[in-house]
Amino acid sequence: MHHYRALAKDRGESLFRGYAARDYYELMKSYYHPRVLVYLQDVRQRMRLGQRQPYRSEEFKGQYGPIENDWVDQGFPLVQASPEPERVAATVREILEKFGA
Repeated sequence: MHHYRALAKDRGESLFRGYAARDYYELMKSYYHPRVLVYLQDVRQRMRLGQRQPYRSEEFKGQYGPIENDWVDQGFPLVQASPEPERVAATVREILEKFGA
């Protein structure tokens, strides 16, 4: 199977497993990004309605569940690539030059 299963169902709970470095992009793109979008849509809606309520995670369980299930069920294709330390180093230098550290 060419999909990596990042979450596993264990006793009814979703548990994150260890990630290889190459998996972080997919984790952010396919798991956290959709969750953040759900949250931001809620914040925008509350702002339009003039509501000031603190974040309550239980309110999002119904919306987050399908995102988690999709992540588990669909996974993502693995791409085999060689490390590119020079490209990474160049990117870090560029960021440091731009933002000064």
